[in-house]
Amino acid sequence: MKAKFLSFAVALLVLLTITIVYANNPKWTKAPCVNGNTITGMATGLGTGPYELHITGLYDCVNKGGNTPRSANWSNLDIVVPVTSKQTGGNFKISAVIPSQCDHANWTFLTKDLQVTLIQNGTEVISATPAPSCN
Repeated sequence: MKAKFLSFAVALLVLLTITIVYANNPKWTKAPCVNGNTITGMATGLGTGPYELHITGLYDCVNKGGNTPRSANWSNLDIVVPVTSKQTGGNFKISAVIPSQCDHANWTFLTKDLQVTLIQNGTEVISATPAPSCN
């Protein structure tokens, strides 16, 4: 009887270890992409949230006349935004909005050369260079 219990306990421990290792092995199942000022992607192997997205790259603003009013056309972008995530079948659908850095609401906010890093409790979980379009 003790041998059966010991075998069961060892099997349970192995199963839990495999589950923990799998849950701490994050990877993108759908690479991040940019649609307007929203970054979306899908990841698996994540623990429970909350998450933030650290976004770096370049941005520019274009006014209604098609001009870039800033003297240095592309400026550095370095922000952290909250992430909404929805779990579907082991995958987390991730979405984050990049807030416009433009001086006026009617200017067009452009980004390029972005790098995104998913952060949980101050620790980098996974990063990627998002595709410039989700199409």
